[in-house]
Amino acid sequence: MRLTTLLIAALLAALALLAATTTTVTATAAAAAAAAAADESNDNDGAKGGHWKEVVQQEEENNGGSGASSAADDVVADLVRRMKSERAASKKKPKHEKKAPKKNPQNPAGTPPKKLSDFKVKADAAPHAEDEFVAPAAAAEATKMASTTAATATRDFSKIGQPVLVFGTEGEGEGEFMSPRRVKVLPNGKYLVLDSLNSNFQIYDEDGVYEESIGEPGDELGQLMRPFDIAFLPNGTFLVVDRFNGRLQQFDGTTYEAKGEFPISACVSLAVTPDQEHFVVFETQWKQLHLYKLDGTFVKKLRWNGVTPEVFSGITFTKDGAYVLTDLQNHRVIVGTPDGKVIEKIGNVGGDKKGQLSLPYEVAVAPDGNLFVVEFGYFILLCDTFFSQPKKTKKNRNDRVSIFSPEGEFLHAFGKTGVNAGEFNGPTGIFITDDYKIVVADQNNFRVQVF
Repeated sequence: MRLTTLLIAALLAALALLAATTTTVTATAAAAAAAAAADESNDNDGAKGGHWKEVVQQEEENNGGSGASSAADDVVADLVRRMKSERAASKKKPKHEKKAPKKNPQNPAGTPPKKLSDFKVKADAAPHAEDEFVAPAAAAEATKMASTTAATATRDFSKIGQPVLVFGTEGEGEGEFMSPRRVKVLPNGKYLVLDSLNSNFQIYDEDGVYEESIGEPGDELGQLMRPFDIAFLPNGTFLVVDRFNGRLQQFDGTTYEAKGEFPISACVSLAVTPDQEHFVVFETQWKQLHLYKLDGTFVKKLRWNGVTPEVFSGITFTKDGAYVLTDLQNHRVIVGTPDGKVIEKIGNVGGDKKGQLSLPYEVAVAPDGNLFVVEFGYFILLCDTFFSQPKKTKKNRNDRVSIFSPEGEFLHAFGKTGVNAGEFNGPTGIFITDDYKIVVADQNNFRVQVF
């Protein structure tokens, strides 16, 4: 009897221990599940408490309610492991998912701009190694080295007389111009001339011999409508202002093949910043200068105190990174810092005397820092606005190149109105090479002159 009583007591004690163990495991697991559910709910990761309860119940069944402390620890540890794993997985996004690009506030259509790096390439065009951008730091260093080397070049302005080379004539055929608006010298020494009325750009060798024309009137890729300006990118390609088509087009710097387009308001002037990481355009719809990243992302509007332009027809930069802008209707050149401070106003009073300007159309910075300004001289219709010469120059057209020091001091001027070599008729473009050749687009004489 006593033995039976002892056996019954022992059995009851075992049952009590078993019940306590099960209660501990269940309570611990339930607490972990509740904590996990609350944590997931706060993180909005999509996992719900019910999911974690199912895991706990499964763990209870697998453990069979035995091993009190160790079983509870195992369940909690496993829950934590699974929770971290699923949370990490839920936060990972597929590689192809990208944030929608921000809308370009300057795009009239309100659509996000295409990145230059995403420009469409013609189906029959082979990829080029130079499609990859040069690292900005490397590009900046290369530019700095080139500037340092070229800084030794100088010119005796008193000896500037007859041009050493003249090429071009009026017409629409090979070697002919209707409106040579801008001129650039390529790294290989060839001349690139942007012809606005012929809606193309033409390539000439170092001796001024015609080689080829690229572009024709139209709005397809590679076609142009009144191109106005050109700027080179650090990857060897260049941009052309395709004004009447409301876009920039990108061309290969070696094959001259069109690589793509970038929608933009009708604009006239274009330049790449000294850091080789941005470009600036004057967009006529807003009569403002806008700064973009090279991938086409709009950055900001650029303004200078006391300067309200109708149009900046030319843009370039000093060696120190200051903006140099031709303020056409105010007959002056503005030099200003990137943060909007005016450093100097050159030719602030329009006229035909030394140091005065009449319709300054484009400006170039020479290797020694001097500023070369081409003056259109008479009148011009640009961006639906009529610009005329200052009242003080009614009897005299400037039609010349005026030279100023980096500090804005007048140094020299050459050229006059005429059709003979060394004379100009509405010059609109100027480029200075590293060895100080002065290249002028003599628009209304349908030619290019090199001094």
